[in-house]
Amino acid sequence: MHGEEFRLTGWLAIIMAVIETPRFVLGHLSEWQILYTFLVVASAILFVYVYQRFKDLLHSRYDFYEVDVYITIFIWLAVIGAVLSLIIPSPWRSLGTSYVGWGIILAIAYAILVIVFNVKLLKISDPKASELRPYAYLGIASSICLVTIIGALVVPLLSSIQDFILGMIFLRAAETF
Repeated sequence: MHGEEFRLTGWLAIIMAVIETPRFVLGHLSEWQILYTFLVVASAILFVYVYQRFKDLLHSRYDFYEVDVYITIFIWLAVIGAVLSLIIPSPWRSLGTSYVGWGIILAIAYAILVIVFNVKLLKISDPKASELRPYAYLGIASSICLVTIIGALVVPLLSSIQDFILGMIFLRAAETF
């Protein structure tokens, strides 16, 4: 990856951070479905691009390959989640017990994957990897919040902050090229 590609990815991660919370809120308001649909699609596209570039950044900057499979899983989950969120109504509107039950099970599984992913990031021994620590710790905190009822409400905000931090990591990497 080159400096300009890092810079572009950094700004796209920041855009992803900006649309995260409105996307979450609009998902629960039926009168804003067109805007919600646009944000879901845009968010999924941004996520796929940014996290594919994140894998490239981890390879080129830290020679770190241990989380490749997790990033691939997250990318697939983002695409599947986007499709499902567009075809299945929000559990907050329908409150169907099957949706909520499956949602809780999937949230716990996803949280475990995210925690393992971020713990692996914390094990990178390269001194430059200290810039990844806030990102990783926030990912762990966000995952813990995701599996609690009250904490789940702050996950979109924590996710936005984490995406912003990721954007800053890319922008800093662009400066070193």
